[in-house]
Amino acid sequence: MAVSHVASQQHDSDVVDVNVQQLLGEGSIAKNKSFSARQLEFLGWIFDLDTQTITLCDRNLHKLIHALFSFTTNSKISVAHVQRIASLTSRASMLNPHMRSYTHELHIITSGYTQPHVKFTLSLLAQSDIMMWRSFVLILVADPTKLSRSMESFRPKDPFYCFKYDASLERIAVGVFLMSDDSLVTFAAVDLPFVVTDEARRQNTMEFIAIVFGLLLCWRLQLAHFHYDLHGDSMSSLAWARHSRVNSVFARRSNIIFTTLSMHLDSHVATTVFDGLSRNKTPSEVGLDINLSQVGRKMYNAGDDTSILKFLQLCGPDAVIDDLESHLSILRTCQQLLMPL
Repeated sequence: MAVSHVASQQHDSDVVDVNVQQLLGEGSIAKNKSFSARQLEFLGWIFDLDTQTITLCDRNLHKLIHALFSFTTNSKISVAHVQRIASLTSRASMLNPHMRSYTHELHIITSGYTQPHVKFTLSLLAQSDIMMWRSFVLILVADPTKLSRSMESFRPKDPFYCFKYDASLERIAVGVFLMSDDSLVTFAAVDLPFVVTDEARRQNTMEFIAIVFGLLLCWRLQLAHFHYDLHGDSMSSLAWARHSRVNSVFARRSNIIFTTLSMHLDSHVATTVFDGLSRNKTPSEVGLDINLSQVGRKMYNAGDDTSILKFLQLCGPDAVIDDLESHLSILRTCQQLLMPL
């Protein structure tokens, strides 16, 4: 693959051909297999200089569709088929990094098998991952514009906002700040609309839900197409958001909401910072003192926002998500809530 100015493309191509044949011998370049255009396919990806996008070629998209829809998720499936799905979805996740978290289980569940034709029953987590990918692929087919990723998106982006968040087993809070001058855009605190049993292992999930809460505030302010930093005191929740990999079954539902909102807003985590937001710091020390008039005007009363509360309700860590219908119900509800009134 080579890139050249259109005016000098033929000359540059001839120079490369001569040098390659001097190195590898006469006839080492097949002229009939050489192409030049502003849209070309390379290793299954279509590079388009006119639209400045990269997308899957039709052949690979059809492979992905066939692999995902040629079986029922609750029946036994061969190791080779699961490995094929894991490989294809990992490749397709380049189109949307938020989908990476739904490939890990597919890779893990086949690691103990040595015979590719052995059949086994998928775990509920793997079935859920496949349903997420089926939903994603159907979106791509229905709206081909979402099938492409801009070339510019591969460049590192500076964060525009910063979320400073904290949580307990009963309440979550988040402040959205501008990165440029650390000024407060909005903040809110809300009691969780579900009951959480008093177990420490659920604390990281509450912290992760606080990140989802920050995205919900951005949604309410109609903020979109941005990168953001995360400042919090939960290393697990920071890592889950940063690496698109949630390791807790309790955070499964909130991860689906996180993915859905991130794709809807086109929002991406830039960097994460572990700090002492809730450790020996007062609200005023982190810019969340509601007694300050300017801050008070920027406080959002999320407790009266029915849609936000419904989103948070969906994140409940102890709510049942043990079959495909419950999984689909989450996706349907998300879609309904995101629809403009």
